[in-house]
Amino acid sequence: MPRVFFEGLERCLEVEPGTTLLEAAERAGVALHPDCRFGWCGSDPLILVEGEEHVSPKEEDEAENIAFNHFPESVRMACVTKVYGDVRVRLFNL
Repeated sequence: MPRVFFEGLERCLEVEPGTTLLEAAERAGVALHPDCRFGWCGSDPLILVEGEEHVSPKEEDEAENIAFNHFPESVRMACVTKVYGDVRVRLFNL
């Protein structure tokens, strides 16, 4: 099963393939505050440190949101990014 490691918080958990980063964060007790849960609002950014090849590709809405908010390319919206292999993420300070 894929593992999600939250860098800086030293939390790691196994998840079912297809679990979103937001679902993993909630299970790990990591405080994110999503508003829309569709990747539009930009309220739950995470930096993908390792494992880009193990997550779902950016969909158009997420990519537009990241560009609109001037987030770095390494940022993903936790609510729509699905995990399929081991990843390492870090909180993005807004």
